[in-house]
Amino acid sequence: MGGKYFQLTNILYQTQSNFVPLSKLRLSYLFFFLLMYTPFVNAQESIRLDSIIIQGGRLPSSLFSEGKQISILSQQDIRAIPASSLDELLAYVTGVHVTTRNSFGAQADIGIRGSTYAQVLVLIDGQRMNDPLTGHFNSNLSVPIQQINRIEIIRGPASASYGSDAMGGVIAVSTNTYVNYIQMNATSSTVGKTNEVLMEDDRKSNNSSTYSSNVSLKLGSYGSSWQYLDVEKKTRRLIVGGYAMNTAVEGEKRANPNALDIFSAPANYMSFYNQQSAGISSVFKWTDTWIQYVRMGYDQRDFNAKYFYTISPYDESVEDVQRRWVQFSTRKNFSSSYIEVDGMIQQTRDVFDFNPLFIPNEHTTTQSQAHLNWVGKNRNETLNYTTGIQLLHKEIISTDRGDHANLGYGLYGIIRSNRYLNNDFFKSIHTTSSIRADYHDTYKLKWIPQLTLNAITKLGAFRSSAGKSIRSADFTELYVSHNLPSISSGRNVGNPTLEAEESWSVDFNFKSKELANIRYEVGSYYRVSEKLIDYIYTPANLVTQSVTLDPNGYYFYPQNISEGTTFGVEQSVHIRLDLAKHSERAHSSKTNDQLFSQSKTTLELMLGHSYIYTDIDAISVSKYLLEHPKHQWNGQFRLKNETNILLIGFRHLVLPTDSNENMGFQIDSPQTWIDVKASKTLLLPNWTASLFSRMEWSLEIRNSLDRRYQQILGATLPGRWIVTGIRFY
Repeated sequence: MGGKYFQLTNILYQTQSNFVPLSKLRLSYLFFFLLMYTPFVNAQESIRLDSIIIQGGRLPSSLFSEGKQISILSQQDIRAIPASSLDELLAYVTGVHVTTRNSFGAQADIGIRGSTYAQVLVLIDGQRMNDPLTGHFNSNLSVPIQQINRIEIIRGPASASYGSDAMGGVIAVSTNTYVNYIQMNATSSTVGKTNEVLMEDDRKSNNSSTYSSNVSLKLGSYGSSWQYLDVEKKTRRLIVGGYAMNTAVEGEKRANPNALDIFSAPANYMSFYNQQSAGISSVFKWTDTWIQYVRMGYDQRDFNAKYFYTISPYDESVEDVQRRWVQFSTRKNFSSSYIEVDGMIQQTRDVFDFNPLFIPNEHTTTQSQAHLNWVGKNRNETLNYTTGIQLLHKEIISTDRGDHANLGYGLYGIIRSNRYLNNDFFKSIHTTSSIRADYHDTYKLKWIPQLTLNAITKLGAFRSSAGKSIRSADFTELYVSHNLPSISSGRNVGNPTLEAEESWSVDFNFKSKELANIRYEVGSYYRVSEKLIDYIYTPANLVTQSVTLDPNGYYFYPQNISEGTTFGVEQSVHIRLDLAKHSERAHSSKTNDQLFSQSKTTLELMLGHSYIYTDIDAISVSKYLLEHPKHQWNGQFRLKNETNILLIGFRHLVLPTDSNENMGFQIDSPQTWIDVKASKTLLLPNWTASLFSRMEWSLEIRNSLDRRYQQILGATLPGRWIVTGIRFY
């Protein structure tokens, strides 16, 4: 990405407490702001984006040709950020808002561009991970972050490619093994060896195997500990590896407010969290042009879920979630095209114990998906195209929601045109057109179009996209509590008459060329939605379902809100400076000599700010649609060389409070978080080279200001949290 660059994110916003209606916002303010920053652009420097391949799209592309606004967290970013879960990583990405119920990775809601947690699609190695039970499980990443190679945050609607749920955007997680699979496929189409030559190569390299391993241990506040292990074997035709992880957090001891009103309620409770994960993955090269990828895994977590979903005085919730899954992908490469078949089967078992006095709710969901995708291009690569079919089946067996199933399938086509110009201002123009016919049991047939544009100029890249997106209700929104004999006030009650959400979005983005060490980006978006689904705090007499309620109670009852609009602006700047070069003690091995003999110290400064305004057509108070912050600042200070990293990160959130007060709980606003992480890498002696060559020590201070915040209902987040760890690799 060049020797120096820095990215700062700042967002246009209204500073007054009385927001101006969207119809009166003047686009001239945005254009003026863009022009104000134009002098900082270096017209002579090239944008080196063609080498960054986007892996989260149906049609492979580079950042150079992609019309959507995309952020990437690399493996280096993931290791530098003080985080132990997906939501903690994404909290530092501009335009992504994370609502946390409990730290330690227990559970969080992730939104993009003002979307709800259910309007974001999460992919692992190209496969949908959104759980059909509830969108609250979408951030329950089934693989440890140590297995992740990169995370792509694709902003804006993507239903034309993936179908339901991709309204606010897509979070595409790629594991190390899957990236190897992609890279092997990228080279196989250009290699012209026959099977006989391949077999001869294999005979010559029978003993050319490499092994790697990674072991880490962390200990921290609140009785927290993490243990992780992975091993991997590589040959020219086979990559196979496995991992295991254990997390145990005793949590905070907290006074139980329910004890004041409910005689049976305990005086205190612990915010505990435990997780165990294990899995294996492999890539196998059957022939020079046929490659296969397989991953299977198991994840189990149990945690205190008090006030995660309700404000009932009887809420003493604990929850246990187990997930098993297997996914595969196989690709046959040709000279200018390939055919790929992939799929996944995922089963989740959730045991939710609302109160020891009641019988726990048990749910088992199974989600099966399969895709057939054909990708091609013309000879001079001015045209790329793909077409495919997707099948998705969901079912649930539940004690409180009942037994249900639904089926959906979609047929899609995507075409990208790449036009290269000999022009002093315009260098190239890339347009992508997508259309999808999507059928689902709940909404029948929907047509979903999308169009993106990317113009590369001497000033930078101008991007724009427009399209439609949809989301069908999950099983919780449809049927929660329907099989219970009676429901106490403050709980959720499902609505099986819910219709699918629909929205139309348009966005504009400008990313400048790099001026020595500065990169600047600004974007704006506008979304109009119909039939939005949210839990409305509703008196019992207005709940139309045939369930037994407290006649004087209030319930969170999901309903279709007739219309909503969301407007936002995002800006970013990223600065990277080379401070010094100096020599480091080198390992005797040749590899380590090359890596450590010269060390360069760099300083990175990152700052981000986003503004989001949402207007919904609802008389009653909603639970999640206005959950996003009005303003969000985030930033990082990184000082690093080859062996040392110091990171200071901050987040400042201005959250809505009015609706929460009306529902009987108070959300803290504003909220300021400061996290710190320092790490040092040491070279190990030669005799350890067969197992490990390096050791890394780290110290993290999360929530260093020791603030006690709430972001949803009454779930209080932990205070200052110190973690130290050691890693061998």
